[in-house]
Amino acid sequence: MNTILIITIVSGIVFLMVILFVIVKKQRKEQILQFLEVNKTRAIVKLYSNNAKINDIDISRLNSINGEQGQKIVALETCTHTFEGRFFASDTKDNVNYRSKKVKFSLDLENGHTYKLGLYFLPPDQITGKTIFIFPLGEECDSACSQMHIICYEED
Repeated sequence: MNTILIITIVSGIVFLMVILFVIVKKQRKEQILQFLEVNKTRAIVKLYSNNAKINDIDISRLNSINGEQGQKIVALETCTHTFEGRFFASDTKDNVNYRSKKVKFSLDLENGHTYKLGLYFLPPDQITGKTIFIFPLGEECDSACSQMHIICYEED
């Protein structure tokens, strides 16, 4: 009798947690969509970086929101912006995380466009979208990811 009660309670708790996570994920997606809608006339950058700075300002102090899977989404005005940070990517097939050393570079961004900026396994010629920046890592990463690139491309 006690075993059935324990299983029922644990199952109920798991069920409630799943519902809670689904609700939180839905709310996050709605927040992201609202952020993108409000800032659609600005340059939107979706980046995968730890402790990123744009124009020497921590990204958390800019008009930004957390996206999915560690992504940061920031709305910027048209001009040349300086990006600094450690970029990352995950290989879910082999369960390996890759990180670059801290890098710094500049990008020209235009209002009304959405850009994706991150560390990529693919060769630059296999990226879909208009590529606007390629930074081969080479020495800026450990040997496991020395063939990777930091790439920025337009999504739209």
